[in-house]
Amino acid sequence: MKKIFLIIGIILAVALILGLIFYNRPALLPLTEKDYASGKTGISNPITQYQSLEEINVTIGSVMKNYPQAEAENYTVISQTIGQYQFDGKYTLRAAKTVEDISGVYIDGQTVSALSQEDVIYSVNDNTYYVYWFKGDMQYSLYGINCNLSEFTEVYNFFKSSC
Repeated sequence: MKKIFLIIGIILAVALILGLIFYNRPALLPLTEKDYASGKTGISNPITQYQSLEEINVTIGSVMKNYPQAEAENYTVISQTIGQYQFDGKYTLRAAKTVEDISGVYIDGQTVSALSQEDVIYSVNDNTYYVYWFKGDMQYSLYGINCNLSEFTEVYNFFKSSC
């Protein structure tokens, strides 16, 4: 008798787990044509690739400039509000009309902007730096990895004076 209750309990537990997994079309199942037609396509990618910094500036209303010595450059906009200019595999410049954090960098559960001060270069760790500043209603942030403090300061001074 105990074996029957154990088997029934296991069957009910498996049924409950499967019901939870497949309830309301989970991400585990592939989408069908019906899902696409109804608009159920999952979470869209919030990052849009752009061809130039000028396109980003028009999209978000910023005045970011290309760094003169930059070689490898990448231009994106996040959620149609945060412009992002990355170059040389080291630096990320962001701009947005907000007072909220735009760094995207977290240390021990806090944003790096919460740990730093406006217009003060913050050392995240060895050879990694962060700074943010405001010009009008636009916030700018610069994040650098694998760079020394003098390089980072030079890049920051360029953007601080030109943006």
